[in-house]
Amino acid sequence: MSTLDTLLREVAPRAMVSVQRPIVLGERSAPQPDAVLLRLRADQYYNSHPVAADVLLVVEVADTTLEFDLEVKLPLYARAGVTELWTVDTGRRELHAFSELEVDYSTHRILTVSDEASVGALNGLRIAVADLFPRTASRT
Repeated sequence: MSTLDTLLREVAPRAMVSVQRPIVLGERSAPQPDAVLLRLRADQYYNSHPVAADVLLVVEVADTTLEFDLEVKLPLYARAGVTELWTVDTGRRELHAFSELEVDYSTHRILTVSDEASVGALNGLRIAVADLFPRTASRT
């Protein structure tokens, strides 16, 4: 199961999952995060791209891009007002969970596969961090 499969299963029907589609963060900023949980909207964002106020959670999956995601993308999302961000570190099998946005994110938790992460905008919906990573085949 992938990160996307887990999000789809856990959040339906409380939020929409958008995959690698733009979110408008400013006049010249429209990143395409790996996944975004969005507020439900009747037109399902067909009439316009979502903006920061529509975003419940941004999820970036970092295989070789962790430094870029944390040093470049993270401040971009914070400045735009995205309230919650997860960066999935596939190499270490960790989740960097950022929340409590003030000027920057005041909370940064590093969670491992034995932990659960919560989505504050969805009443604390809890997701097992292990479910965000592909299962490895066991040897018999």
